[in-house]
Amino acid sequence: MTNLWPYSEVGHTDEATKELKNLFGGNAPFDTPKPTRLLERVIHIASDTDSIIMDFFSGSATTAHAVMKKNLEDGGRRRFVLVQLPEESRLPEFENICEIGKERIRRAGRKIKEDAGLTAPADLGYWFPLLASGQQQHGKRLLYAGGDPTAGSVLAGG
Repeated sequence: MTNLWPYSEVGHTDEATKELKNLFGGNAPFDTPKPTRLLERVIHIASDTDSIIMDFFSGSATTAHAVMKKNLEDGGRRRFVLVQLPEESRLPEFENICEIGKERIRRAGRKIKEDAGLTAPADLGYWFPLLASGQQQHGKRLLYAGGDPTAGSVLAGG
């Protein structure tokens, strides 16, 4: 048994860049994204159909894309939690990297459903956990979640 994962099975940066260009109308917002197929392999090996997948350096949200694809593939109900510092974006249409990730999740979700021929709502693990930096209510920091990342509801306080 080997642990070698050839690019023919898990993709490579060039493939990932082409995938992002396809999602973002010909302009990839990242120079070296992770291949979705690589994350799909990791998810296949290291998760169950109801796992919560954490990514603490989410960048362009490849993990979310892979989770949504895997959920559609096997009927799973995995969820993802992405964490990304709001680093400046090199593209003027995105204020920061977080905005790129959120837009990728929206576009990838639409494409996955479209490619599968789905017209009804499908739960692909689409979940935007947003920490409202510095925002507090009753002395507690708030964690927001919701399908629309700009209009979340309180998920948990701590």
